[in-house]
Amino acid sequence: MQHVVFNAASHLELIEQLDVFLQTHPELPQQKVLAQCYTTEQYPELLSPFVAMLHSKLPHLTLLGGNAMGIVCDIGFLKQSCVLSLLFFEHSQINIQYSSNLEKNEQEVAQELAQNLLAKQSQYDMPLKGVLLLATAFNVRISVVLHTLTSSLSQIPIFGGITGSYEDNQASYLFFNSEIKSTGVVAVGLYGEELRVGTYPYLGWQPFGEMMTVTGAHDNRLTTINHQPAFNIYHYFTGIERENFFDNAVEFPFVLHKDGNYIARVPQSVAGNELLFLAELDVGDQIQFSYGDVSTIISHRVFAKQQLAQFQPEAILVYSCCSRLHLLQEDASSDSVPYLEDRPVAGFFTLGEIDTMSSPTKVLNASVVNIALSEQPIDEEKLHARLPMDTQEPSRHLKRLKRLMRFVTRVTEKLYQANEDLQRLAQIDALTGLNNRRVIEERIPFYIELYQQKQRIFSVVLFDIDHFKQVNDQYGHVVGDEVLQRLAELVSKQLGNDDLFARYGGEEFLLLLPGKDKLAAAKLAEHLRQTIESQSATERLPAITSSFGVTQCCTELCSGQNLINAADKALYQAKQQGRNKVVIG
Repeated sequence: MQHVVFNAASHLELIEQLDVFLQTHPELPQQKVLAQCYTTEQYPELLSPFVAMLHSKLPHLTLLGGNAMGIVCDIGFLKQSCVLSLLFFEHSQINIQYSSNLEKNEQEVAQELAQNLLAKQSQYDMPLKGVLLLATAFNVRISVVLHTLTSSLSQIPIFGGITGSYEDNQASYLFFNSEIKSTGVVAVGLYGEELRVGTYPYLGWQPFGEMMTVTGAHDNRLTTINHQPAFNIYHYFTGIERENFFDNAVEFPFVLHKDGNYIARVPQSVAGNELLFLAELDVGDQIQFSYGDVSTIISHRVFAKQQLAQFQPEAILVYSCCSRLHLLQEDASSDSVPYLEDRPVAGFFTLGEIDTMSSPTKVLNASVVNIALSEQPIDEEKLHARLPMDTQEPSRHLKRLKRLMRFVTRVTEKLYQANEDLQRLAQIDALTGLNNRRVIEERIPFYIELYQQKQRIFSVVLFDIDHFKQVNDQYGHVVGDEVLQRLAELVSKQLGNDDLFARYGGEEFLLLLPGKDKLAAAKLAEHLRQTIESQSATERLPAITSSFGVTQCCTELCSGQNLINAADKALYQAKQQGRNKVVIG
């Protein structure tokens, strides 16, 4: 494999550089070549002559690429520039596919791509080792494409990015051989017995502040956070206004906590009080604000460089988020380019990064994805050689950012811990240690939102202690308090991790049971009734019984108050029927 990279301020200069190169390598035009071209040019109609010249000079060319917020290469042009990456394979095969979502939905687009890519394995008699994927921004739901592709191309790395720019006309387009496409997905299958593909992503954005819950979302629209309008929350914490929103918000993405990993989400624009993203958030997702931590970015860069050295690549491709360009400014090139001996590097600053090895169905934001390619086996002697050191001295800008971020981190940690302590005290019933009524009132709207959007059922169980006033009158309030504590202990031991148990008031308790319909909830309630009846008595405490009212969220009961009223009505019926019973409402 031979990797050649040209970087210039204009497409005409790219052609001139290519001409000089081909004069000294006259054999290369006859070889198959995978070309990637990324450009900051926002008007695709100006590029047709350039594309035609490329094909005339390299007749066996497979071309993909598109427009970008900036380009990545060894030299480091970032603005008003373009890069041309040429990969000449010795043994491997490449196959390019394009699918448009104008006449098909994204699931059908992905199914078509996967079917065609897999079919080529038989034709080439070579395994599919990786897929380079590019998609247009603003008009393709890339998360749906990824979800379908990864289910069909299991364990095959899919990597790349979303093309486009927020500047000027917010254009987004793709190169597909001799055509320029304004919407759709381009995929290149890489096939070969000897071909090795490695993906190495890193983030560097650190979460801070309180953990929040997505309580309202639809596709790429975030409507509410903690039941408050999403933009209001974002503006309150960051001070970012609607005007020039993306230019400022790009440096402060949310971080989504998913399966022990961080996935950043950069809001792209505002519609009313909703935040719009290029990648989705789901109801129930746990998110925090984040900032680009310079120390973490530098350490991740060192680690990525060492990973690449161990891989021993012949070619390195880089897909870096445009948020890093905004944050790091003149240092963005050194952040994104993993300098490694004489290995050429090419890529672009994306509106979303793709790496299914680290995130199977989620588009990344604020990340760098390094791709290593080679047709040569690993040299074991070099594998044990001393790893390269990162000797690059941070600029004055980075040092200033580093000190500022350290200060912000330390102050935030102290404030966050204090806030956590206060929040915990505000949500806990002091006598029983259970959640209090406030938690129930905050959580029920969240479960209702999940039911309305994803039909995730849940039930509510309201119960109290029969004749509790008699316990207080006969034994005193100290024993009465101990009876409440004993009940809380007995019931807590019978519940699952997802069940929410709260003291609703006095001797009344409430259960929120996600995933259980009213029959399953009633079965649990009956088990609890029997447990309380048989195990509540101790040497000091009298035996007690409880009555239960059960109801289930449904279209007719889609408000917190209606649900609790229905459960309370069923509880009243249990009392009317003689107490120590379970009644479904």
